[in-house]
Amino acid sequence: DGEKGEGPIVSQVYKQPGVYTTKLTVDDGRGTVCSTATDTATINLNKRPVANAGKDINVCLGNVVEFDGSASIVPSGSNATYAWDFGDGTKGEGARVTHAYEKGGKYKAVLMLNDGRGTKCSTSVSSVNVSINASPKACLVNPSIACVGQKVTFDACCSEPNSCCMKYTWDFGDGETLESGCCKVTHVYKKGGNYTVRVTVDDKKGTPCSLDTTSSNIRIN
Repeated sequence: DGEKGEGPIVSQVYKQPGVYTTKLTVDDGRGTVCSTATDTATINLNKRPVANAGKDINVCLGNVVEFDGSASIVPSGSNATYAWDFGDGTKGEGARVTHAYEKGGKYKAVLMLNDGRGTKCSTSVSSVNVSINASPKACLVNPSIACVGQKVTFDACCSEPNSCCMKYTWDFGDGETLESGCCKVTHVYKKGGNYTVRVTVDDKKGTPCSLDTTSSNIRIN
């Protein structure tokens, strides 16, 4: 690399990655034509690549997930490979890959980047959190008939998933609404008639598939 040293044992810190030929000359000091000998060694210096699996992903079940590791940093001229472990038992290869998860849940997708130079610092790992949201399924149970002034119980606890983190928005059909964390509520109708009650279930994950709505009819006598 343009620098030299003296002694039987020396050390050198190279500032740039690359392939260097180091030459050693030994001189016995006798000043003859056979007083020196030389030998060379090839030094392959690598700079560890930097894997970048991208930003965390939050999508709905059934959508194809796109993984992009192209922002990773690899040494110029290297024959890099990109190996993905999607966290659900399946794998993929390439800087950009797609995958469809079969079940909702939280996964950690891992990118293994290899620059192909075969050194101890040829690999780098990066991961991305993947949240696959399965749509909730709203369900509503209530009596088909009740009286004016009577407390009527509406039960959406059969909704799936039955989670404490769900939010329920109720529309009782008489102009009154209610937002609640409870899957079971009561309501009193002040006038007789036929009403359509709606409940919207929200898993509060903020995805396009976080809501589901169902309705039921009740006659107030």
